[in-house]
Amino acid sequence: MAGMFHDVQPSDPDEPDAVRAQKEDDMLRAAVQLPNKWPDILQVLCSEYASPAATRLAFTLVWGMNVMASGLAYDAAVEPMRAGDDLLSILQRRVKQLSNKRDQASHLLIDVGEQERITYAMLVSMFAVADTFETSTNSPCMPQSHGTLLELIENVLSTNGTSQARRSVSPVTELDVAQTILVKWGHVLPWSWRVWDDTRLYNSDVAECLTATWLHHLDASVVDIVDGHSVEWWDDDLAAALESNPSAALSMMSRLVTCALSTARELTSRALGAPVLDVVLKACWSIKHVLQATPVHGAALPPLYSVMYRLFLLLGDDGLELAIKDLLLEGLSFSPSSLHSAIDITDDPRSEYTLAWDRSRFFAYCSQPPLPHELRSSALRRTRSSLKTGRIRDNASESELRHCRQALQMLTLVWRAGRTPRTLSDPARLLLSAVLSRLESEALDSPTWTMLGDAAIGALAIWHEYGEASAAKLGGQFIWDVMDEMDPGNLPLAASISAYIAATAHTRSRDALACFEAWNYCRDVALLILNRDFGGAGEPLALLVFPVICRALAALAQHAPPAAMRYYVASPWTMCMIDHMKRLKYGEEDDDDYTRILQELSGPNVQRLCSLLSIAGRTQVHEEQEHDAEKRCPQIELTFCWNQSRACLIPA
Repeated sequence: MAGMFHDVQPSDPDEPDAVRAQKEDDMLRAAVQLPNKWPDILQVLCSEYASPAATRLAFTLVWGMNVMASGLAYDAAVEPMRAGDDLLSILQRRVKQLSNKRDQASHLLIDVGEQERITYAMLVSMFAVADTFETSTNSPCMPQSHGTLLELIENVLSTNGTSQARRSVSPVTELDVAQTILVKWGHVLPWSWRVWDDTRLYNSDVAECLTATWLHHLDASVVDIVDGHSVEWWDDDLAAALESNPSAALSMMSRLVTCALSTARELTSRALGAPVLDVVLKACWSIKHVLQATPVHGAALPPLYSVMYRLFLLLGDDGLELAIKDLLLEGLSFSPSSLHSAIDITDDPRSEYTLAWDRSRFFAYCSQPPLPHELRSSALRRTRSSLKTGRIRDNASESELRHCRQALQMLTLVWRAGRTPRTLSDPARLLLSAVLSRLESEALDSPTWTMLGDAAIGALAIWHEYGEASAAKLGGQFIWDVMDEMDPGNLPLAASISAYIAATAHTRSRDALACFEAWNYCRDVALLILNRDFGGAGEPLALLVFPVICRALAALAQHAPPAAMRYYVASPWTMCMIDHMKRLKYGEEDDDDYTRILQELSGPNVQRLCSLLSIAGRTQVHEEQEHDAEKRCPQIELTFCWNQSRACLIPA
């Protein structure tokens, strides 16, 4: 029954009738040995006098009552049955018996038959359930028993006599009945994360293989999810398991990602295979979920961020790899200070991670074919030289453009962390310059603008804010010239452009026409948000973008030439926007969640903008006001979000 619920059949469904009849006869003989009263059946589990068949039948009955019944009733709170001796104590005695027999014959737990493997799986499953509901602070499970349980799990996960735990990140792709019981029934996950949370424990990689197999066989598949993860597509089992013990879950998922990084370093990301990439994808989602939901001590983050950053650099541009990199970007966006520390670890010009930036496919978009893996310094110098005059090739596919987008987003996070590695400065400049050059020659509705526009302009804005003084030499002046053609309904692009305006408005203080067009664009976006024209799923993103829109408007007002300022205040649309903002400021708008959140997020920015547009304030204390406004203005931050199944870094 346990296998049938998960479409798993016995290993030999076509066995001869004579063999089936013999098994039924043996089962009847085993049933005769069982006690008459149900509570006494528990004692058979650790009896040294019952036959192996009777012991297996007793395990099946007790497992059905304590594990399967609660699973079928969808009631995870059902406590294990307690009759006579405590169930956990009885199972503990059985584990010690197996441990003693193992010491007498080292091959005892190796190459056993299917029925014995099923019994082992039931033992571990019941042990996890009983230990999960154990109220005592001192668990009777000792290190010797831990080792025996790991051997039992390893035996169940083994296929054809080969231990699957030798590559702990590789899942068992096809489950038999014993493996189904272990993975799908009971509380083995996340119980095993808590029990074997120390990697120094002997054979603890078995727990990693068990977790990888469990992740791979979650009910929903990722085959059809290649563009993004705007929704949580797995069932509640994963989130519930993670939230039951967040620290142990984070430790286990970090171990899986570290194993994947080691494998990718030894081989290549493409050699990992779809099952391993599936596991890594779900492990990265789990890490992101835990980091987002639970505060994590700062000292634990830099090592984890270092692994995530290095894995990002080694992954390619296949569907699952791109999906994994989106999740890595989201996780790395939570703590800029931890990312700063993680980058220090990889800032070595001889490391494979530094070379990965140069070998990565987005550099090959410019005039030359992809670099072979074995080429090093001389080829890299030639590629960098071609980038100076190169362009992104015209026939770049969507996955290649998405790969380039992710590279720009990683550079944005690196610059926001206040850390530009010396080995990354030149490749970053060449990449961003090439992308901006391509955008300048493309139509605003082209695939290049759709995929790279907001990422490139956002990266340029953050480099102006946090990066080097040479950011002005990268280009981007054309952005001011095309604002009158841009769609104000594209919120991710509007956020990036507003951040760029806020960072560079002082360079356009004498260009009244450019200020007019930028003001009209930002004002139109602000009016759309104030009028709640972004309904449904667009409202949260509109709330997130509005503060940076107000910041851009304030920067334009602060650095505007007199002609531009007269245009601002003379426009009826500007007066309409200011009227909305004042009513928002004084609580005269509709009292609902949208208005309250908008007021909370944009209060200081609205007040600053209204103050800068005040004619009396500009004529009397203009210079002092500018100084105070700049001093009060915080630096631009970044928020990761999903918009129409596309990963976005929103300046906020």
